[in-house]
Amino acid sequence: MPGMVRTHIPDPKWLFWIVLGFFLADCVGSPRVAIGAFFRKMCSSAEQFYPRAKLGAQRGSELGQPPLGREPAVDSGVPPRNLTFPERLVSPLFFHARGFGPTLLLVLFVTPAPTHSQTPPPQQQIDAAIQASPVEQRAGATVLGYDETGSLVTLREGDNELICLADPPGDARFSVACYHRSLGAYMARGRELSAAGITDGMERNRLRWKEAEEGSLTMPKDPATLYVLSGSGVEEGSGAVLDPYLRFVVYVPWATLESTGLPAQPMGPGSPWLMFPGTAGAQIMISPPPKEGG
Repeated sequence: MPGMVRTHIPDPKWLFWIVLGFFLADCVGSPRVAIGAFFRKMCSSAEQFYPRAKLGAQRGSELGQPPLGREPAVDSGVPPRNLTFPERLVSPLFFHARGFGPTLLLVLFVTPAPTHSQTPPPQQQIDAAIQASPVEQRAGATVLGYDETGSLVTLREGDNELICLADPPGDARFSVACYHRSLGAYMARGRELSAAGITDGMERNRLRWKEAEEGSLTMPKDPATLYVLSGSGVEEGSGAVLDPYLRFVVYVPWATLESTGLPAQPMGPGSPWLMFPGTAGAQIMISPPPKEGG
């Protein structure tokens, strides 16, 4: 997306997708001259590939295909023409019906998946993450972010009560958060469970609530706030979050509707309500209405 700080590494296997497109086009009867032109551009010295062409001819013969350079049978439906060298190079393996299936399957299985987004520099992660916190608390917040391997690390040690979490690289969403230090154990445990393969959010909640009730997971003794900032990206230069939306969560472990006087559902746009009442994860939700056009 234009204007985003987060960049993407070009797919190192882009050639695979181009060739695959030619494969599929050939399957529906498109002329093979396009792939010949493509290989003429790619190969500055085609002669060096001659041994491969010879091997391809042998393999084509094994598959029962006509010799290279020969005209097709009169009833084949393919117009007679002389194949250029790059076409002869790839024709026996890729462009005959019997050879297409096994070759395509082989390419599909041995080609690595596209790479994920490049991890932004630490300072960019820090600048984006702290925007979820109150302005007066940004300079002293601790910031957790990601290194080049995608591992979560401490990007900056802080000296106040907030911990901010940078946007995870490799997905299409942009989301950062800041929370009170007393929620640190609860949040860290959630990440541990997710890394262990527990992808269902409610299951992670139930496990943490049980651990908190048993006393093995520390919970805040006082109300503790979580700020969640989402958007469409980060603007280059200013570093401002694009299309920002900020919501607020106040954790009040084991609070109930009766103890707080809050409703179980919002009474209107942006009004507070209590989620998960009576549990260790009881939380006051405040979700302001999105800005018009946001």
